[in-house]
Amino acid sequence: MKLKEIMPMNINFWMKYGSQYLKRKEIDIPKSKEPIVYYLDSPDYGNIGDLAIREGIIEFIKSVLPGKQIIEITQGEFPEVLHHLRKSVRPIDILCLTGGGNMGATYQKFEMIRRLVIKSFPNNRVVVFPQTIDYKNSSYGIKERVRASKIYSNNKNLTITARENISYELMKQLYNNTNVILTPDIVLSLQNYFYEGDRKGVLLTIRDDIESKINSNDRRRIKTKCEEFGDEVLTTDTTLDILGLGRNQLHDLVPNKIKEFGSSKLVVTDRLHGMIFSVISGTPCIVFENSNHKIAGTYEWLKDLEHVFLVKSMDDFDSSLQKSQNCLGKSYKFHLNKRYYSELSKALNS
Repeated sequence: MKLKEIMPMNINFWMKYGSQYLKRKEIDIPKSKEPIVYYLDSPDYGNIGDLAIREGIIEFIKSVLPGKQIIEITQGEFPEVLHHLRKSVRPIDILCLTGGGNMGATYQKFEMIRRLVIKSFPNNRVVVFPQTIDYKNSSYGIKERVRASKIYSNNKNLTITARENISYELMKQLYNNTNVILTPDIVLSLQNYFYEGDRKGVLLTIRDDIESKINSNDRRRIKTKCEEFGDEVLTTDTTLDILGLGRNQLHDLVPNKIKEFGSSKLVVTDRLHGMIFSVISGTPCIVFENSNHKIAGTYEWLKDLEHVFLVKSMDDFDSSLQKSQNCLGKSYKFHLNKRYYSELSKALNS
């Protein structure tokens, strides 16, 4: 068993990042009589799905709070600027925390940043963007779930957003003193990625980690079945092995990756944002369920789309592949109803 699954999460965090905290770096904070919006744990690594979440959050804040100053702190920077934030953030300022699938005991740095912000700024409006919660049912996960519940429930100005129903129901149960709301993944709010160029080939993007339910034999079978269409089969991924990306490196990663999805006739994936990139670019997609509920839950927002197929088994895949032939080469414009995000807008703007 790994040490991080034995020691309390806060001890793990300070053992790893305590030296960064002691640096006590200061940041430039503009003078303003208006509230400043702080995005305090933005991703700075090569998960392009998470970087798309970053873009969705920033664009959403700008649309709901036009003209407000936005200060972005990456999760890599956070430990060394926390001391300065504690001195500088005013009660009128708004604190935003990233969305994704990192609420739980697996991605401990994000979870601890969230807990530190919620605990350190009890007088501020704190908004957690659409998340999937997954603490597992291990004894460690259960202990950390209780610890998180105590911290979250003590902040009366906190809004937590779930991006699917299973997380929503669990969050309401765990954080019963907290404003818990339900919206789609924030990447589905992005409007400018519909692809209008030529489409060719089948694009495969299959996970190779603990979240995948697809074994090596099925991977080969999936590729063989796709090749039977007589079209080129390409493989890609939505992750790059890069840490500590500078902001000037972030601009092209998301649009270039979504363009890759958009230029395909069909996408086959078991990545949540593989499905979402397909949807916002207008591309037919077959998506496999993964090891937790985030794909199946997010699909509920998309289940009426005729060009997106959720599969639970290889038999489902075979039938979905046949159905998808009616969609190949077509483009599907997607506009998610803005009312789905109305409660999130209200949480930022109330």
